[in-house]
This record gives sequence, structure tokens and C-alpha cells, in this order.
Amino acid sequence: ARNSVRTMEEELKRREETLAEHKRQAAEERERSSRRLRDAEDAAKAAEAKANQTYNEDITRLKEAHLQELEAVRYQASDSRQLEKLSSQVEQSVGSLKLMEVQLSERKHGVELTREAQLDARERLLKELANNATSMQSASQAEMSKLSGLLQAMDQLSRGMRSGQTQEAERLRAEQQRLVAQQEANN
Repeated sequence: ARNSVRTMEEELKRREETLAEHKRQAAEERERSSRRLRDAEDAAKAAEAKANQTYNEDITRLKEAHLQELEAVRYQASDSRQLEKLSSQVEQSVGSLKLMEVQLSERKHGVELTREAQLDARERLLKELANNATSMQSASQAEMSKLSGLLQAMDQLSRGMRSGQTQEAERLRAEQQRLVAQQEANN
């Protein structure tokens, strides 16, 4: 019976250590996930800022180049042929500007798609963390229920052993009285 109590105590201690290890692992996983999430958000913000800056710089350069071309052509235009040439160059410049603007817009759209993908990944990660936390909480509650049952069984066993010891002591006392009475009768 003592070995049984000792075994139950060892099992209870082992389960408590297992529960503590599960809690520690869950805390480490939450920390790693939070770190990955912060890194992903920082990378997305940096990429978006860089794309916006590049877009604005490209548009500014294009506008300046266009204005310089127009000024240069105006000074060179002295007759109608030069004006026609100027008109053609202006149309080409406008077409180039539109093409570059479309390309820059597509690049910006690509950055937005990347950001959306990162936000989706973040959302999936948060859901996964929530599911993991729920699972670990359920496992912890189940372990607590097992430990509670084990503790109750140990209490019942302890009460049973005390009751058995009391009965054994009473039986031995009665046996001693009987032996003393028998010895007195023999004398």
C-alpha cells in the first residue's frame, strides 16, 4: 500500500512536471510567433514605403525631363516643320510618360499584392496561434482533471489505510488482553 501511494505520488509529480513543460513550450511558441509576425509587418511596411518613394521619385524625374524636352524643342522651333517635329516629340513624350506611369502603377500594385499576401499570412498565423492556445488549454485542463482524480484516489487510499491501521491496532489490543487473561488463568 505504501508503494502504491509512493507510485501515485511519483506519477503526480511526473504529470505536474509534464504540465509545466507544456506551459513553457506554449510560451516559447507564442514568443517565436510574435517575433515572426513583427518581422513580417516591418518588412511589409518597409517594402511599401520604398515602393511609394520610388514611384514619387520616378514621376518627378519624368516630369522634369518632359519639361526640359519641351523647353529645348521650343527654342529650336523656328518654322512650321520644327513646330510639327515639336508636336510629334510632345506626343511621343506624352506617350512615354503614360507608359511609364502605367509601369509604375503596376509596380505599386505588385507591392500592394505583396502586402495583402503578408496580411493574409499574418491572419493565418494568428488563427493558428489561437487554435494552438485552445488545444494547449484543453490539454492542460484534461491533465488537471487527471491530477485531481489521482489526488482523490490517494486521499481515499490514505483514509482506507488509516482505517485499516485503527482496526489492526484494536485487534492487537484485544489479542493482547486475551493473552494476558489466558496467562493469568494459567498461573
